[in-house]
Amino acid sequence: MVIKIFYVIISLFSVSMVFLMTQNPYSSKLEQGDISIANMEAKNIVDYELNATKTYARYDADNIIRYKNYDDISNFDGVILKGNTLHYLSSNKATATKDIITFYGDAKYKNSDKLNYNSERIIYNIALENLKSDSDFIMTQNSDKVVGKSVLYDMKDKKIFAKKVSGWYYTK
Repeated sequence: MVIKIFYVIISLFSVSMVFLMTQNPYSSKLEQGDISIANMEAKNIVDYELNATKTYARYDADNIIRYKNYDDISNFDGVILKGNTLHYLSSNKATATKDIITFYGDAKYKNSDKLNYNSERIIYNIALENLKSDSDFIMTQNSDKVVGKSVLYDMKDKKIFAKKVSGWYYTK
């Protein structure tokens, strides 16, 4: 009797092993998906952009996670010197690719000409030296205020192109 039970258990085990051996343990759909795996993580970062004679920018962040195609940044603060103007950028979260940094969550820009620009999302194109936003924004300079739906600010020429705006200008 014991030998019959042993043979039944062995035969069940054999059948289940043959069944398991015919199955593919890895899903081909999972391999085809775009899974981003972090290459590097850094905390409390201070980065300088400089040449032999001058420092052009200083960037601070609490945390940076580098993936294959982009960087994910937390609590970004940056000071950039372009020409004779200082530019300040900050946000709760940012993503950076080769030439574009996108700021999310309480994104702020201000410069030494007393121009302040706040939005939920600001896109900074490093190569073209411009800022744009396709979400609601508030821009102030001195006591003047502009509110709108989308904006493009050219940092080189100091020109603003905005859509659907309302403005308040104060004169003395």
